[in-house]
Amino acid sequence: MCPCPRVSVLGDSISTLEGVSIPAGMHFYTPALQRLSGVAAPADTWWGMVIHALGGVRGAVCAQNGLTLSGRFGAGDPQRIAALAAGGMPDCIWVAAGLNDWALGVPPEQVLIGCQTLLQRLRAAYPDAAIVIGTLPQGMPVPEEAAFFSAEAVAPQTPYNNSIRAAAEIAQCRVAELAAASYETMDGVHPTRRGMAQLAAAWLAALEKRWHGCPMEFL
Repeated sequence: MCPCPRVSVLGDSISTLEGVSIPAGMHFYTPALQRLSGVAAPADTWWGMVIHALGGVRGAVCAQNGLTLSGRFGAGDPQRIAALAAGGMPDCIWVAAGLNDWALGVPPEQVLIGCQTLLQRLRAAYPDAAIVIGTLPQGMPVPEEAAFFSAEAVAPQTPYNNSIRAAAEIAQCRVAELAAASYETMDGVHPTRRGMAQLAAAWLAALEKRWHGCPMEFL
C-alpha cells in the first residue's frame, strides 16, 4: 500500500480555490470570497482537510464554477480527465459534483448517462486508481435574498443521488454517501470555513464507514 497516496479531485465551484485549482479563472473562491468565507488556503478546503487526515498528497484539483455531471462539456470532458494527472498520476480520484445538475433541473436520467460516461472514462484513463464519487450533501439554508439557488425552484435530491449510485455501480466505482450530511454555507450552497470542515467530516465518515475504518486499504 502506498504510504502517501496522491489524491486528485474533480469538482464544481465548492472545490475551487484560486491559485490552486485548475483551470485558471474559473473559481468561486477568489481572494475576495476567500476573505469573506474564511476559505483561503488548501488547509481550509474539504479536500485539503480529508487528504491531510488520511496522510495523503494533493494531486491536481480540477474544479470550476458551474461544472455538471451531464452535458457534452461536463465533468466527463476528456481534457478535464487528462488534467487530473497534472500533479502526477493519482492513486485516488474523488469526484464531488452534481449540485449544478440538480439546481438546473437536469433530468436525473441525463445525469445517470453523464455520470456513467465520466466514471467509465476515469476508469479507462486511470485503471489503477481508487475512484470515489460523493452523493449530494445538503447546504444549510440562508435567507432567500442571500440564496445562490431558489429553494422553491429545485426538485428533491434523491433521484439525483440514485443516478450517482447507479452510475457508480455500473462503472464499478465507489460511492461516498453524503446525502445525510449538512454544512454551513454563505449562500445555501458554498461552504464557509466551518462548512468545509463539516463536509470534510462527512467525507471521512463516509470513507471509514464504507471501508471499515481503513479508508486507504483499497490502494
